[in-house]
Amino acid sequence: MTRYTLERVGDLLLTKAAISGPAGVKVVRLITGSGYLIVLQVQVSWLQCLGQKVDQMVVVAYTLPFGSLVDGLLGMDFLRPFSTRLLIAEGVIEVP
Repeated sequence: MTRYTLERVGDLLLTKAAISGPAGVKVVRLITGSGYLIVLQVQVSWLQCLGQKVDQMVVVAYTLPFGSLVDGLLGMDFLRPFSTRLLIAEGVIEVP
């Protein structure tokens, strides 16, 4: 099991990811999130985060509030297939 230390900013847990699409590759800061929103879906060439890469991933397009500390949210649709464990108190995520 690989452990990744998450950056804690207040109540947020942050990690970095790389995403590729028609405009090229970009490194972004993501947080874990939950909830329900109605948003557009966009297919990207790939998304790589926490040592895992998913090709042809569908992501959601949502404008975060101005001044957000992050570029997006890392959803359960990415985390679940890898059986990740989020240890909130330790600020760590484990990926088998």
